[in-house]
Amino acid sequence: MPNCQAITAANTPCGNNAKLYDGQQQFCGTHHKVKLRTDPAYVARITEFKTDPAVVAARAAFRVAFEHQQVAVAPERRRATAAVTAARAALLAAENAVRERQQPGALEAERAAAAARRAVVAARRAHAQALNAAWAAQAAAAQLANEQIANLRAAAVALLPAGQVAHAALTAATRALDVARDRAHVATAALAIATGAEIETATAELAAANAAVHAAFVAREVAFEHGRHALNAFNAANDRYMIARAGGAHAGGAHAPAPQVFQRDPDGGIDLRAFATDRQSVHRSGVVSAVEAAIHRLIERPLDDDQRTLDEAVAVLSAPELRVELQRDFNMAHAFGVPYAKVLDHVWGTLRAHTHKTELERRFVEEMRDGRGMCHVGKMTRLVNVLAGFDDAVGDLMPPAELFRNRLALLADRPLAEREPAARDLFREFAIPDVEQAAWLEPLLEA
Repeated sequence: MPNCQAITAANTPCGNNAKLYDGQQQFCGTHHKVKLRTDPAYVARITEFKTDPAVVAARAAFRVAFEHQQVAVAPERRRATAAVTAARAALLAAENAVRERQQPGALEAERAAAAARRAVVAARRAHAQALNAAWAAQAAAAQLANEQIANLRAAAVALLPAGQVAHAALTAATRALDVARDRAHVATAALAIATGAEIETATAELAAANAAVHAAFVAREVAFEHGRHALNAFNAANDRYMIARAGGAHAGGAHAPAPQVFQRDPDGGIDLRAFATDRQSVHRSGVVSAVEAAIHRLIERPLDDDQRTLDEAVAVLSAPELRVELQRDFNMAHAFGVPYAKVLDHVWGTLRAHTHKTELERRFVEEMRDGRGMCHVGKMTRLVNVLAGFDDAVGDLMPPAELFRNRLALLADRPLAEREPAARDLFREFAIPDVEQAAWLEPLLEA
């Protein structure tokens, strides 16, 4: 039922149920009476509706047809109902003729408004149907995705025991290698002080110890290969699970994260904006190939027999979570076709003999902290980055962004008066734009 179109004394719509008295405006009973007392034009329109000959005749015909319908028996009821419908249409046509005389164009406007309302209702109904269909399809896709995700997760979990066995074997092999190296170190010391007949015995012991070191090293390499295969199998299964889970979340309505696009640094310079917003800048253009070349240079260097890499490196880390992650990476990580343990051996061998050992240990801790949660490529890149700027095998191969950052960090050890001139020299060398230099210089002068 329509609402009253009148405005109350509080300047708000009345909103009560209403009817059409004058053919133009709809009012409730109360406001109809008010209009009768206060609006002569309203009274004139109602009077015309009541006295128009065509309306009076049509109303009388409708009343006769309606009364006949009420008393008609079954055989006549259908014809009587049709007569009432025709009389109602004739009455409406007569009233509309009066309304058209009183307000030309009103009927056409009402028909257009009614058509617009019907179109809106139809559009809303179609929209609701489309939404229901989309939700149903989404629910079906999510259910199917969840089933696939569960299967992929089960496949990945099933590979964990093999990885745990391989991890335990690798840990045991690493400990055996440390023991063998200790034995070789003792045998070397014994041979150095042996005299007479003791020399032959000490030489034999040293040969046996060296053979034990070699055997233990080979055993560790074999254990590592087994662990690497187990880890690769798990990673492949887990990657399939994670990709499916991301796709399932997207099908369920979540927005999958947009892939990050890594851009090439300008020739001879650094894209400061891209570098600052790129958390894993190890994936930037040229970094991967540079790190790989640096790794192969590093692993060609010989190692000291008394080096116990994992024990020494763990001792430098004070945070328990860093120690746990380093031990796990030492046993399981693999990138650039080289075990993480092997790269750590050679990075640590360079670090422990370097003249800036203390500074490199500090950088080692920082890189281990920055590399937490990264992929194996990121972790190994952070590890190699410890030596960037301190070792020719790494410093000459690192991309400009990393090399610039490392060399700028070393300026913090200089007296405050020397920092800005030295930094300006670096800005010129690495082609840092003038508008970006303040962003690098401010923290350096406050350190």
